[in-house]
Amino acid sequence: MKTSSEELLIKIRNQIAAYQLNVKSDNKAHRYNINDRAESFTIPLFKLLFEWNNLEDLNKREANFPGIDLGDFNKRISIQVTSDTSLDKVKYSLNQFVENEYYNQFNRLVIFMIQEKQSSYSQQA
Repeated sequence: MKTSSEELLIKIRNQIAAYQLNVKSDNKAHRYNINDRAESFTIPLFKLLFEWNNLEDLNKREANFPGIDLGDFNKRISIQVTSDTSLDKVKYSLNQFVENEYYNQFNRLVIFMIQEKQSSYSQQA
């Protein structure tokens, strides 16, 4: 018999897998607004899993907040939510973090990819 924690993790995993399929399908059809909704979708997930209880959508503070999407200023965590799994997107996010000096407000940048990540990322790139 599965515990309630195991059942919850299975439900979360299944919901994320279904969401990934929807994102992939919508992106192929050039419908990208599902990517914006992913930010709202992930907030309760991160709060539940990591206890980042003050996590907020930074795009509500400033439209199209540069470089990061979510932040918990108390825990000093920032998150970029993206369906773009390319190395260029990772580099761009890191550059935005440095250029905007977010390291003064956040100790950590999480790049949460709502699609399957690439099999590898070259150090040479």
